[in-house]
Amino acid sequence: MDLLSEVAKKVGFKYRVQLVKDGSYGRQDENGTWNGMIGEVMRGVSTRKLILGEWNSAGTTRAACICDSWLIHRWMRHEECLHAAEALSHYSTQEADLAIAPLTLTAAREKVVAMTTPFMQTGISILLRRDTSEETGFFDFLSPFTAQTWVGILAAYLGTAACIFVVSRLSPCEWSQPQTEQNTFSFLHSLWYTAGALTLQGAGPHPKALSGRIICCTWWFFTIVLLACYFSNLSSAKTPESTQLTVKGFDDLANQDVIEYGCLAGSSTLAFFKNSNNPVYRRIYEHMERTKSFVSSMDEGVRRAKEGSYAFIGESVSLDLAVARHCELVRAHEVVGMRGYSIAAAIGSPFIKSLNLAILQLSEAGELAYLRSKWWASSCLAERAKSSAVQAHSLKGMFLVLAIGLGLGALVAVLELITKSRRGAAEQKVSFSMIYVYSNMSDCEPSANLLNVKTLAAIDGFLCV
Repeated sequence: MDLLSEVAKKVGFKYRVQLVKDGSYGRQDENGTWNGMIGEVMRGVSTRKLILGEWNSAGTTRAACICDSWLIHRWMRHEECLHAAEALSHYSTQEADLAIAPLTLTAAREKVVAMTTPFMQTGISILLRRDTSEETGFFDFLSPFTAQTWVGILAAYLGTAACIFVVSRLSPCEWSQPQTEQNTFSFLHSLWYTAGALTLQGAGPHPKALSGRIICCTWWFFTIVLLACYFSNLSSAKTPESTQLTVKGFDDLANQDVIEYGCLAGSSTLAFFKNSNNPVYRRIYEHMERTKSFVSSMDEGVRRAKEGSYAFIGESVSLDLAVARHCELVRAHEVVGMRGYSIAAAIGSPFIKSLNLAILQLSEAGELAYLRSKWWASSCLAERAKSSAVQAHSLKGMFLVLAIGLGLGALVAVLELITKSRRGAAEQKVSFSMIYVYSNMSDCEPSANLLNVKTLAAIDGFLCV
């Protein structure tokens, strides 16, 4: 429709769009009758010839008469215009003036209708389901996440271990150990504990303080979601979707019997293989005739290719459009039988030259290239890249929850320290700072402690569990 709109602006005509009645591009049957778009244009040609034949080009008055979709301007007398209008009313059965579609320019069609300068080049190729079986590498286990995501996970792991270590030092509830036993959560043990939680194996002992448990619960929740994303993406990336034979060209297609193949019935593609003297192409044609593996429409060919074990042979431009719309499909690299797409009009139509000029102007201005990039643009590569590896920003919510949990745990640890120290200072009748200093002298000899650390550890804090 975009091409029709641009051509109409250049030439200057109004149009009415209708679908071809039999859904065919146009081929000649045994009786010499053309069907499809070509047939409708041909039947429109005979009607227009009769109408134009009744017009006399002599005259001095500018008039316009609408003949189906064309707005035809002619110099004629007033009575001639009225006569032409009456003639149009008698020939309202005219079917089509133009055929705008992926209509291949062939010698047979050029004999019966006028074909314009090609507006797009195409060829014949093969459409089949994508073969997703690929060689595995040594580090494919890292493929579910991007490098940025792995860096973020490593930073989260180290940050959580450091928070557990710091909180175990701050929280008085972690001091209730015998004097001969060192603090449970050293930095190395914090790393080990965090790694155990990451693998869902666990590693004891567990934190006693509320602050430490807040951090650990947040980390557990983070690891559950993280592992779910990892295994889900790893499974989808490693599950083969197809084990069919890879076909790179028509030689491969003709020399195998695993994949069935066919083309559009009555199309120019079928005529190419039928009329070819190439032995490979003849074998392909004979196989299609023998198995009757033709399809009645482009949609049917695409559907069968998507189902697998079927290769659809068609024009490369149409196949490229199908690949852009269906990411599970791929087109073979080989393209043969180059030809062009043209607009079909009436033989002897005075607008053929104007149409050719409009197509050349659109091509030189880059409009045709723009239209192709607009409609043939594919998002499949972006979708596959997005699904193949989880981006760091996709887990930003989980990183935020983890950061909030770490911050909350550190805040609770500080509150535990302040509350316990104030209560101990009140009971021991010493200053708050002295309680904090002497309570952390776990590595010193018992005789060096000015206060009884066991007595302080025996005090029950309301935040200790």
